[in-house]
Amino acid sequence: MFPLHERTALENLRRKWVKTFFSPQPLGIIWLGTANESWKDIAYVLFSLFNVLWACVYLETWKRYSNVLAYRWGTLDQRDDLLVEPRPLFQGEMSTSPVTGRPEPQYAAWRRRVWRHCVSVPLMLLCLSVAAAATFALLRAQDWWESKIMYLTWIPRALLAIMIAVEEEVYARIARWLNDKENYRLETKYENHLIVKISLFQFVNSFMSLFYIAFYLQDMDKLKEQLAVLLITRQVIGNLKESALPYLIENLRLAKMCVDVFGALSPTKAPTSTQLTDMFDKKTDSASESPENSIVNGGAEKPKDEKKETESPVGQKVIHQAELESQLFKYEGTFAEYLEMLTQLGHVVLFSSAFPLAALCALLNNAAEVRADAFKLCHVAQRPFGDRVNSIGSWQHAMEAIVGVAVLVNCALIGLSGPVHRLLPDATPAQTVLVIVALEHVILVVVLALRLAIPEIPAWLATEMAKVEFQRREAIKNAHAPLMVSIHQPQGVYC
Repeated sequence: MFPLHERTALENLRRKWVKTFFSPQPLGIIWLGTANESWKDIAYVLFSLFNVLWACVYLETWKRYSNVLAYRWGTLDQRDDLLVEPRPLFQGEMSTSPVTGRPEPQYAAWRRRVWRHCVSVPLMLLCLSVAAAATFALLRAQDWWESKIMYLTWIPRALLAIMIAVEEEVYARIARWLNDKENYRLETKYENHLIVKISLFQFVNSFMSLFYIAFYLQDMDKLKEQLAVLLITRQVIGNLKESALPYLIENLRLAKMCVDVFGALSPTKAPTSTQLTDMFDKKTDSASESPENSIVNGGAEKPKDEKKETESPVGQKVIHQAELESQLFKYEGTFAEYLEMLTQLGHVVLFSSAFPLAALCALLNNAAEVRADAFKLCHVAQRPFGDRVNSIGSWQHAMEAIVGVAVLVNCALIGLSGPVHRLLPDATPAQTVLVIVALEHVILVVVLALRLAIPEIPAWLATEMAKVEFQRREAIKNAHAPLMVSIHQPQGVYC
């Protein structure tokens, strides 16, 4: 009697062990295991469920904290939509507003719906299909590369990450153009519809390759490698694109300006302002010594023009602050940052059970991202305009949707990756499916219970809001009291 080879494991060893010369020895694969490893399966299941529950609690606590910040900054109570001014790029025929009585642009809602259903939706579906086809083609090329070329297997994965970044940039331009054509009146409505368009494409573009590997190939090792390469490559490309590249372009612009103004790459190569001032003082001193440019009053000589002390030197070239800051990049808002956080949350909670270090990579990236954003705002971008909001808007709903999908994905991965079969070896396939479905329903109920149990507004904040409302009503009552007294006083009769 002798043991038979496992064909899949044997082919893997032939490819990664026999045909490679510089790879480490696969001691973790070829050793004979006899210990009970059920604790790994239990840890796998618990870690997957912990990620989902953590994400739910995190989003709910953030919602509470954002309400605290909105109250502190005075933006918790928003005005009615009809009282909000239209966004600057809103187009329409001028007519009198029924609310304010002032002339405002008006745009028929049916025209927006026609454009959305006849142009936006078909074009979005086309872009999603192209992205899916390109991702599938590159994944097939990746399989061919790994089967034919044993070296540099990371190259196809890096190319996939670069292709995803390029597709995101192209689709973002298309989505903004479609959103502009839909012509929304309010800035919040404009951003909400743009979030829906880009988030949907981002989900397909960023996670389709991972779904393909997890549920079609069912290769957990390859899923781990793919997730690690995508996550790290996107983080590196994102930081370079947001901070390093704009900073380099900004320095090139400033160098060109210095060449145009001073004739050198740096103002220090040209005559400095101090040197020009000294030259000007010498000229004025020699001019003031001449008889025609001085007067005698009580034995003291005074310059004929006393304003020369405050005048700038003749011919001095100065670059003003507005000219310098005009070379900086315009701050495009927080849309890209929120989109990056949404994608990162998906990588952490959807497939992190296959790559547990995804959370650590995300934490390190966020620590660097804070410093990169500070550098961008202080050195690279123009000063942004303020915008009063009471929350992160539709991004909150998009992240909550990611958590809901994560429940389904993690439960499916638990069923496909083998922990259930090893923990319940006597279970039939039908019983395994029932266990996974029951687990998924339990987790969904727990997530819903957590959302209901954690109030959006803390108790102390609700008390403070009630105090403010009471004081407002008392102030209105006191302001109207003299008027009410004068109305109810008896009027005297004069004969």
